[in-house]
Amino acid sequence: MILLLPFVFYLYLKTMIDINDKKVPAVRIDPSLDKYDNIVLFPNKLKKANENLKKSGFPKLPEKK
Repeated sequence: MILLLPFVFYLYLKTMIDINDKKVPAVRIDPSLDKYDNIVLFPNKLKKANENLKKSGFPKLPEKK
């Protein structure tokens, strides 16, 4: 068991490097979810978030030079 640990870590690291080197996203979004584009799923939470933004506003971002 102890001898396998470095090998498993090596395989994990190799897999992560392969994923990071690819230009294709690792996650594919299911096109059937497009039906939810214009639907508000949580209207109460959206209302509360908009009220909080009106009170506090957006943070000031530093200007790019």
